[in-house]
Amino acid sequence: MRGAILVISPGVSQFISDYADQAMVLPAVAMVGLWLLLAESRRAVLIWVASCAVVLGGIFLLKLVLPCMTSAYGLRSPSGHTASTILVSGAVLLLVARPERGRRSWAVVAALAIGILVAVTRLELGAHTLPEVIAGAIMGTAGVLVFATADLTPPRVPSLYLVAGCGMLALLLHGTRLPAERWIDQLSCRATWAALAPVDAQLPSPNHQSARDVYRPIGTQSSPTL
Repeated sequence: MRGAILVISPGVSQFISDYADQAMVLPAVAMVGLWLLLAESRRAVLIWVASCAVVLGGIFLLKLVLPCMTSAYGLRSPSGHTASTILVSGAVLLLVARPERGRRSWAVVAALAIGILVAVTRLELGAHTLPEVIAGAIMGTAGVLVFATADLTPPRVPSLYLVAGCGMLALLLHGTRLPAERWIDQLSCRATWAALAPVDAQLPSPNHQSARDVYRPIGTQSSPTL
């Protein structure tokens, strides 16, 4: 059941949820990558790319495949908002926390808490079911844990610049919405099967009329094929 709980008003839920829209997440992902390229080792950049592949790539593939499978558990479209929030906020907090193990653990916990907040807003808006936001949280946490394996060195660029850049993105892009869900839906197997259905309907069958006979206007006669 979508929108199963009522904790935050719809207006506030939408306001919070917009911070996790792909229109903001994708530039933030790119900004983290650029900062790592300027401030950290090449290995850290590669681990960030791997983390993004785990989360964003995994969510994309699941959104393509799950609509064609059973929805008995209410899982058809994992929450990309929840997964992306945990990934990006976790990465920024880890980069601010630096190598200290205790601080890095708290960074992961804080990212999960932020992701849960976004997950609640997605439930309030009726955008996802509880299993879908849980799946998104699992994917996002997996990505953060992958990034936490990066051996961070003293940065060549202060992490404050990264925080300021993310803040500027939040100010400039909040409220901008990317129709990513609609684009993915057009690529999913649901759209593929829908496109193939008319073709299947036109295949000749000994027990059914052809599509030409079915749609011929009443009172017209079929003409011989030349």
